[in-house]
Amino acid sequence: MHDKEIEKMVKSQEERIEHSRDSDQYPFELIHMGHIYSEMGDDDYAKKYYIEGLVCSGYIDNNTIVSPIINWYLRKGQREEALRICREIILHNPENSIARFYQNRLLYDGQYPEK
Repeated sequence: MHDKEIEKMVKSQEERIEHSRDSDQYPFELIHMGHIYSEMGDDDYAKKYYIEGLVCSGYIDNNTIVSPIINWYLRKGQREEALRICREIILHNPENSIARFYQNRLLYDGQYPEK
């Protein structure tokens, strides 16, 4: 992708975020921006938007919102950080089945080993 295309994509998503600010779609738009930055290789901004989307959602039990930040840590080989974010999500929303699933896999199944 060329710089102009990337710039246009980011600008378009910024507009979508702004227009959705007071709606249920806001956290989803933030997560989408995280995906854009992740694809661009900008890990700091990807992480920022993933976390912001999660927090703004109220730690909703929704795979589209919860999985990106957990998987972001796992792709980086940061198993303990992935476990920490699972625990944080569960602390805020004890019924979050997605975070519980990842936590159980990390703790008991031996899945997602460090790189």
